[in-house]
Amino acid sequence: MGGLYSFECDTCRYACRVLEGPGMRMQDMAPMECRTCHEVVSIDIGPLRRAEPARCASCGGTELSPWSFEAARCPRCGATMRETESGDWD
Repeated sequence: MGGLYSFECDTCRYACRVLEGPGMRMQDMAPMECRTCHEVVSIDIGPLRRAEPARCASCGGTELSPWSFEAARCPRCGATMRETESGDWD
């Protein structure tokens, strides 16, 4: 079972919800920052993922980089985001 997390930036008001960890269908979700649209999105990095490059669910971009929960930097303004909610998913 993986985690579901919500973050919000107090500086620019950007908010996101991301999945992290394993799911029941051999998925392994990880938060990624899209450098095209500046969104934090959940990307399946599990063993059954398609061979084609991962794409941003918001814009279809492929310029993705890992997003750190520890640093929690806003992709829009660079400020530190705060966690507003957490839970589980599967």
